[in-house]
Amino acid sequence: MRSENGLIRRYLFTIAAIIFLMAGKVAALHSSGLNPATGSHNSIVMPLEKGFGVVLLSGPNLDDAKKQAKKFADEGYTVRVVRDDKTKKNRFRVVAGLFKNRTDAEFHKKELQKSLKIKKLWVMEFTSNSKVVATYPGKKTDKPKPSKKDEEDIEVIPPAKEKPGKEDPKEKPKENEEEVASEVSSLLNTWNAIMIIYNIGDLRALNEYIHPETGFTVMQNSGAYIKLDWYTKIDSILYHPLMKIVPRSCQPRFEEAPVYRCELESWSKTGCFISAVDPSNNEFSKFERKKDGDWGDNPLIIEKIKRCEKLTTRTIYQTENAPYYHKYRIFLAQIDGKWYITGIDLVIPCSA
Repeated sequence: MRSENGLIRRYLFTIAAIIFLMAGKVAALHSSGLNPATGSHNSIVMPLEKGFGVVLLSGPNLDDAKKQAKKFADEGYTVRVVRDDKTKKNRFRVVAGLFKNRTDAEFHKKELQKSLKIKKLWVMEFTSNSKVVATYPGKKTDKPKPSKKDEEDIEVIPPAKEKPGKEDPKEKPKENEEEVASEVSSLLNTWNAIMIIYNIGDLRALNEYIHPETGFTVMQNSGAYIKLDWYTKIDSILYHPLMKIVPRSCQPRFEEAPVYRCELESWSKTGCFISAVDPSNNEFSKFERKKDGDWGDNPLIIEKIKRCEKLTTRTIYQTENAPYYHKYRIFLAQIDGKWYITGIDLVIPCSA
């Protein structure tokens, strides 16, 4: 009888041990994010890295968010359905893209606003409260190529010739119209990116648009004389008071640059303009101060400025007359297929 009781106790102890071990394995599966029934991962996971994305829409219902996300994926956009645990209403968001910095996300937002024709988009930061519920990879679609009008959305007007009798090589029609459209489109994209950087306030991001070898020229004055400087990093002029002037959002017109008339204290025209620059006009070096006694511009700096000047082909100008006086001007050059800032004009017109 005693031996039978001992066997029963051993049997019960073995069963209890097996149950205990199985419970431990199930708990381990749950903690690792695996479904113990299927061996698959749970649908809610943390993002692989922190970053920024563009919120296309938000709402309180997960199923609706998934349906909308699938529609965007069918159109070729990779999107995530993200749940924000800190948001009570509209906690489910359909988010496009994952970028390391806000500037890139803001630029992507501009592109999406244009392609999707949705104005109310915003950039969100992925945090510990942002849980990715589902990811929908964008399907490859044969999207129609945008027309020239869609890409530019402006009328391209060639700059007027200063000397009608002399042929300007920049005004010769290019053999390939697509090349012209591509150049204009990339220039406008660069301008949009620069405006975004100014509006965000992280001006150090402008270094991406400064060529490390070509650098950029700065023109400034504290009186009648214009001082020339040359740098390779925007950090050198970050604290200049005129760097706080934010360019206004605008659709530039391709026209001749405006001129400030000191006697009238006004610009010849106001608005936003992209103008051609002839390197032979010496837009920067014409302000060089020749050696006068013991003072003169550093010839080594002037040499770098002239190399920078030689590559410059475009200027973007914003002007507004009193009472809303406004002036913003930069110069650009296309180097290795990308537009770079080659000059920043911080001159106060007619300053004595």
